[in-house]
Amino acid sequence: MRTTALFLAGIALACFAMTGCDTAGGTGTAGGTKTASEDGHDHGENGHEHEEGGHAHGPNGGHPFKFAEGGYQGEWKHYNDNHIIRVYVLDADGKQNSAVKAESVTITRATGEDAATFTLDAEEPTDSGEAAVYSLDDQDLAIAMNLGVKVEMKIGDKTYTSEIAAHAPHDH
Repeated sequence: MRTTALFLAGIALACFAMTGCDTAGGTGTAGGTKTASEDGHDHGENGHEHEEGGHAHGPNGGHPFKFAEGGYQGEWKHYNDNHIIRVYVLDADGKQNSAVKAESVTITRATGEDAATFTLDAEEPTDSGEAAVYSLDDQDLAIAMNLGVKVEMKIGDKTYTSEIAAHAPHDH
């Protein structure tokens, strides 16, 4: 069983390496302030989510998701040239980044014996510790994002959760 999981992870990594999600690389601004002409995407009016080839894009050009508890939405993004995964915290409408003071942002891969939890760090936090972008550079996390994961964000005494379904790597 473990051999099959490792084989599938290797295939996912190979597909991910060949296609990925962002040909612009991970060198953009952490706040996602690139314009449509800078990242090669047309994000429509106000950079709002749109569909391109069946794949939704959030205001930062990534994959949108909703937290089950409401109040916030999220967006995750990965790159062709590295293993950085960025999670953007968005407002309730999913239209713009929303800085929060999260005690933790974690992503959990739960596939049998290969379960793992990854903790993302705040990028460019304010003096009060708020950030709208949380990231981690980890090859295993980059693979896990394509296989399906759970996202958990803890703010004060409230925990926000979401599930990101298995994701076929693609080029956009």
